[in-house]
Formats: sequence, structure tokens, C-alpha cells
Amino acid sequence: MRKVVGFSQRTKKSWLDAMLDHLGREPDPRELKSFLDQALKEDLPSAASRKKSSGILMRVWSKVPAEHASLRDRAIRFLPTISGSEWIWLHWGMAALAYPFFRDSAEIVGRILALQDDFTTSQVRDRMLNTWGDRATTREASQKLHKTLCD
Repeated sequence: MRKVVGFSQRTKKSWLDAMLDHLGREPDPRELKSFLDQALKEDLPSAASRKKSSGILMRVWSKVPAEHASLRDRAIRFLPTISGSEWIWLHWGMAALAYPFFRDSAEIVGRILALQDDFTTSQVRDRMLNTWGDRATTREASQKLHKTLCD
């Protein structure tokens, strides 16, 4: 059985920040979807692209499995005590829980950096292809995820 990649769109930190900020004030999923549709319009004029990106953002922060909901709620409670630039750690943690593909990619980057000072995206991509299968979806998602991580 093939693993589901899921993380198929480049995702900007500013979008995650907007999602998290809005979620702290309005947890209703329907309202969040509407908010995201408006918030992403400038960067993503295509309704289909907005829907995919919105789905990723919702899965990271709103559509959290019950076993991770308390962790998400704790992360939201941290918001007033940390600066916006520190939210990245909350985003990465929740994205790693929501998307094994994200987690595996970040783990590979960490392993490479433990051995050497830098890495290439092709090193990470090749290792992801070994783990997730050499298919177009894996290649494309890996490229988009690396752009997300750089952002």
C-alpha cells in the first residue's frame, strides 16, 4: 500500500501565521475556511490552489486528530508568551504531526546536518524517494516541501 504524501502545495509561513492567529480567536472550521479563502486570494488567484493550500493549513492547525488536540491547544496558549518569529517551531511541530511526509523530510535534513555542514535538495529528495517511493507525487511534493521549509 502506498503512503499518502498529502503535503502537495508550497506553504508560506505567513499563511501559517495568519491561520494560527485567526484560530486563536475563531475555532469554527467553516469560518476558518472562509477566512483562508480570502487571506490566500492575493497569493493564490486560482480557487483550486487556494482549496489545496487551505486544506493543508486546516490539517496542520484545525482538523487535528483527537489524540493531538490537547497539544494543539497548548500551542495556542503559548501564543501570547512568544514572538511571532518563534511561531515557526509550533508550525513545524504541528506539521510533523499532521504530515509524516513533512516529518520524514525534516528528519532527513537533520541527519544530514548532523554529519556535515550543508546539504543539497537532491540529497534529501533522493532519500525521500527511497522511503516514499520513486513516483511523480513524491518528487513534486518533495520540491514544494523544500521551498516551504526554506520560507
